[in-house]
Amino acid sequence: MQSPSISVAMATYNGARFLREQLESISHQTSLPDELVIGDDGSSDETVAIIENFSRDAPFPVYLDENRVNLGYGENFLRVMSRCKSDWIAICDQDDVWLNHKLERVRDVISHGPADLTLVVHQADVVDEGLVRTGEQLPRFPDRTLVPRRGHKCFWLFHGLGLVVKRTVITDFDWKNRPRRRYGHDQNANHDNWICYISNAIGSTLAISEACALYRRHASAITQKQSLQEGLFDWLRGRFNAVNDDFAQLAFDSRAHQDYFLKLSESSPTAYRDLLMEHAEDFHRQATIANNRERIQNHPQFLKRIHAITNNILLRAYGYRAPYKLGMKSFFRDAARALHIV
Repeated sequence: MQSPSISVAMATYNGARFLREQLESISHQTSLPDELVIGDDGSSDETVAIIENFSRDAPFPVYLDENRVNLGYGENFLRVMSRCKSDWIAICDQDDVWLNHKLERVRDVISHGPADLTLVVHQADVVDEGLVRTGEQLPRFPDRTLVPRRGHKCFWLFHGLGLVVKRTVITDFDWKNRPRRRYGHDQNANHDNWICYISNAIGSTLAISEACALYRRHASAITQKQSLQEGLFDWLRGRFNAVNDDFAQLAFDSRAHQDYFLKLSESSPTAYRDLLMEHAEDFHRQATIANNRERIQNHPQFLKRIHAITNNILLRAYGYRAPYKLGMKSFFRDAARALHIV
């Protein structure tokens, strides 16, 4: 079987401080990419000069496009990805470091993956500014090596640096027309959110459990700096506070994404339409379940709360392995809410 071609898509903005290390780590891959495509979002430091200098001796083609206006990192990434030519696209941040085996490992799992494989994700070790490992890894990693289509939760997402996506996700869908971000934001969904939503709707995901990159955390990082690992006390506090979940907002966001996938099914190639319709139904069920949980949590009448939890049982909301299902922990928590134990 022919080795799958892979483009590297990098978005840069004032990244001169760490960019050289990232570029060198790409050039040191045991299985080199077919091309490196970069979009610079109006850097005022040495970023462009570093890229131009690297491209002269790079062991693969390097293409740089300088944006006339600042697009923001999500839009910039998607525009860069739309210019990639390979079958697969590996997203690359400007301040991380790839381990030498990353692309070799990715090519291997793609070659042995199922026919509907759309997304590959991998772990990354969290490091400080000096690349010293902190002992943490990226969270929200799939609990299965192979996750079938619609096997993730509706709003499942993974950090962009750990995503390698099939190019058809970018070419077959209108990435400029994305749903709004969750929790009432009026901006479009970020590139990694959108990629995860579409990939989950149309194909399967393969997860590489070993670290394939170093995820650098520093004060100037664009993504919000936060702890990636909770202690037992924080976990327990989070579970207690979960009795005050904003289910009304979750229902609103779910309905908005239901509408998005319904409209997307109408404008997408015929082969995807039924798949997108099914995922729209997943979001519809999630919205209905969230509305029921809002009543369970807040309705003053006991019988209304019991009716709501009964509806969720009939909807099979408390099972597993479906985008809208909650698991038995949520059932016991909802039962405690309905009885006003919590």
